[in-house]
Amino acid sequence: MAYYQWSCCWRYCDQEFGSYPYSHFRVLEHPGPGRAMHAEAMTIDYQEGYSLMNPKPDGLDLPHHIMAHEVAYQWWGFSLHPLRLKEQVYLSKA
Repeated sequence: MAYYQWSCCWRYCDQEFGSYPYSHFRVLEHPGPGRAMHAEAMTIDYQEGYSLMNPKPDGLDLPHHIMAHEVAYQWWGFSLHPLRLKEQVYLSKA
């Protein structure tokens, strides 16, 4: 499941945002019931509970949307820096 999800997202981001900015990429699954994902440059990791989520046939494919969100970070998410405004820090994740 994860390969299909990240490969679709990868092709889209590569077409829309340009070539992948790093030398390699890995998706890691580790034991645990959690369903959250975490992205760093070159790596997306998640607990096996994510792999067990089943999208509804006619509904939102939540696992695919979560993976797309994390894959998009590989192109632009790690190059954003907070804006400093008079002793305050502002960073929008949107």
